[in-house]
Amino acid sequence: MSRHRMSQDSTIYQYTLVGKIPFSDIFNVLYFTVLLLFPVMEILLSGWSQLISFLLGFGLVQVLHLFIIRAMLSIQPESEASSWSLQFRPPWIGVLPKQFCSVGLFQRVHVQLLWIGLAFIGCLVPWTSAAFLCTLVYIHVWILLPRLLILMMRKENSAIVKLGERDVSYYKP
Repeated sequence: MSRHRMSQDSTIYQYTLVGKIPFSDIFNVLYFTVLLLFPVMEILLSGWSQLISFLLGFGLVQVLHLFIIRAMLSIQPESEASSWSLQFRPPWIGVLPKQFCSVGLFQRVHVQLLWIGLAFIGCLVPWTSAAFLCTLVYIHVWILLPRLLILMMRKENSAIVKLGERDVSYYKP
């Protein structure tokens, strides 16, 4: 019975489960602790105005990610922009695939998002303070950190990935 249950759970639409990368509650606690360290340091060094700067930066980075990902998905032939949405399921914060996504597309979108986002933040140098730029870079990298970690631990390029609330599942054809 358990063998039959395992085979049912591990095959979805003719895809076989290759592996899972679990995310524990400890990971989520550490992930959010790392987020909170930066504004606490800024507040201690520069005052409470940095909290507003941090909240504004968080919103700005989310909007930046939304526009960049929508633009990239609109030019990708194998993607559907409607299958990606803005989510807040720790550690998955931001624009992410709702269901399954090819590892190749996931990698292209997020590596390009990393570099285009940093370039856009760099374009703001003449108009913003160094503290605000550091905040934007910190938030940008913090949001992408779990996604980049799963790309480094991926099983196969030809696989598809599904982001769960507590794990990342890889399937292959």
